[in-house]
Amino acid sequence: MQRFAYKRSCLIEERPQIEEGQLNAEKIRKELAEAEKRYQEIVAKGTQMLKNDDEARESAAHLSERKQQEAIAAAEQIIAKRARPVRSSTTRNMESLRRELGRLVVDTTAKVAGKV
Repeated sequence: MQRFAYKRSCLIEERPQIEEGQLNAEKIRKELAEAEKRYQEIVAKGTQMLKNDDEARESAAHLSERKQQEAIAAAEQIIAKRARPVRSSTTRNMESLRRELGRLVVDTTAKVAGKV
């Protein structure tokens, strides 16, 4: 009988420790659940930030491409505007040279024909 009473008294003495251990285990489970929730939130925020970063890069690439096309178009317009006077000047110079060449041919032919 003493043996049974001794074991029972040991259990009674250890009961507060067991209950405290159970409370600690429950507290740890709650903290773990909160940590898991925070982890999921951080992962979600990280994923969203990566998505935003990708969208920003894509947007910047499109903007850069559009600005580059606009700059090329503006440069082509400037070149076209500058080329018109050069073309007309070149055309006038060529016509002047043809007339001068024709006059020289006529003068040279007249001199040669006059001597002959």
